[in-house]
Amino acid sequence: MKLLRDDERRELLEAAREGGLHRSQAALDTLADKLPPAIRAKRVLQPTSELQLKQDVGLLADADLSPENEEGLRQWLAGAADASSAAGRARFGAIAARRFGLGAAPIDPIDARDELPQKIVITDKTVSFDFLLRGHEAGAAVGCVVVPVIEGGKASTGQAYGTAWLLTARHVVTCLHALHARPRGQKASPEDLGKQAIGARVHFSWSGPALRDEGVAVKALVAHSEDLDAAILELDAAPAGRAPLACDLRALAKPADEHSFVVNIIQHPRGKEKRVGLRANAVLDVTARDLFYFTDTDEGASGAPVMDDGWSVLALHRGASFVKGASYLGKTIGYANVGTRITAILAWLKAVAPEVHGAVRLRD
Repeated sequence: MKLLRDDERRELLEAAREGGLHRSQAALDTLADKLPPAIRAKRVLQPTSELQLKQDVGLLADADLSPENEEGLRQWLAGAADASSAAGRARFGAIAARRFGLGAAPIDPIDARDELPQKIVITDKTVSFDFLLRGHEAGAAVGCVVVPVIEGGKASTGQAYGTAWLLTARHVVTCLHALHARPRGQKASPEDLGKQAIGARVHFSWSGPALRDEGVAVKALVAHSEDLDAAILELDAAPAGRAPLACDLRALAKPADEHSFVVNIIQHPRGKEKRVGLRANAVLDVTARDLFYFTDTDEGASGAPVMDDGWSVLALHRGASFVKGASYLGKTIGYANVGTRITAILAWLKAVAPEVHGAVRLRD
């Protein structure tokens, strides 16, 4: 007997799509760790997260009904709920409740006579109201970079999306892998990379492909680093009314716990409207080169500025990384987002393009 019926397979796929898992390869890779070894051994990396989701659910559905596989399904459902949006979490919770009799623990009603004056819950997370205004001003420097696909020196179909931001009045920084405009793990040839960079445009007013400004053309690929996954682009003209973001070169202490240090990310996920991650956004770790954090991002956010509550740049967001033993908001987390620290990028830039480095705006 199979682990899942056809209707249960369909319901799992629907719940995963509703929860956004079909758009996150990192989440699916983390969930794969919860599969029993016999099922996980059959898993093959797919070119898109949508295909990966179909394969993973198919492997679960076609597995034999056994105690080990039942436990793997239970753990996969719990992990999928944790990684999903609120709507997907509710769907996965309902599936788990039917299958395993699991449900949310009831909350005892509060006796009004026991109410207290207002309290700070753990630590004070409020910010000045001007935080919103300063964030809006910072967002003006962030744009969606649209990269044409060139193969063998000739224009191909499709285009790639990333996020870029003003490092100086005439220069933006983004992730090099966004300019490669290839599936994960693949790179454009040096010639194609150069043509794609010159053919890219940065749109600072962008609400998706159907609603956008004309964008600013790229004049030159000034410098790029595979190690830092960073690229500096010179624009044809300085976009009017948009100030470069300030870079923060202060030393960063390692966070003592999940409440001590947060970062905010303005981004263009999947080439869609500009969005900001600033709610569940604790920093996990700091190294000489990298910053690890739980701030939400999605494909297309590569190149986004990772900022503190003063809207100064601390890192260049580039992707996600598997982590072990991390927990956040009471849940065990198998991965964290990661960015290249701006201190490392500016040290590199000073060596390869000192004239650009000299024009960078630093935090007051």
